[in-house]
Amino acid sequence: MSLLISPMNEQNITEVVELSAQLGYPVTLENMTRNFRMLRATSNQEVFVAHAEKTVGWIHVYEHLSIATGVRCEIGGLVVDEASRGKGIGAELMSKAENWAQSRGILEISFSSRITRVDAHRFYERLGYRIQKTSHIFNKRLSS
Repeated sequence: MSLLISPMNEQNITEVVELSAQLGYPVTLENMTRNFRMLRATSNQEVFVAHAEKTVGWIHVYEHLSIATGVRCEIGGLVVDEASRGKGIGAELMSKAENWAQSRGILEISFSSRITRVDAHRFYERLGYRIQKTSHIFNKRLSS
């Protein structure tokens, strides 16, 4: 299998929508297009897609600035198509994100992963990531 990893473009949006649903985050084509265009307008984040015969995975990486801890990179999402898992695609995408961070002088990457994603946790640990802490994520929908 020939794999090419490159920055996402508008031609990838439909397949990224499909993959997002596999990740458990269904999104409409309209919303994904809007989100992607807003993301493209910034310089502190990137989405990389993995192409084989089609788009088989994506990773979103961005700079996160905290008053207390400084700058680090966050993974906003990672998904590999269910039919393409176990072929090293996720590791290639994580490596691309790590290289992106290092090219910006950032030496730490962090992310959250739902506690039920045991297979994903084993994958991350094989790549050298360690669980730092367990937290609750609070959310509140604000009215417009």
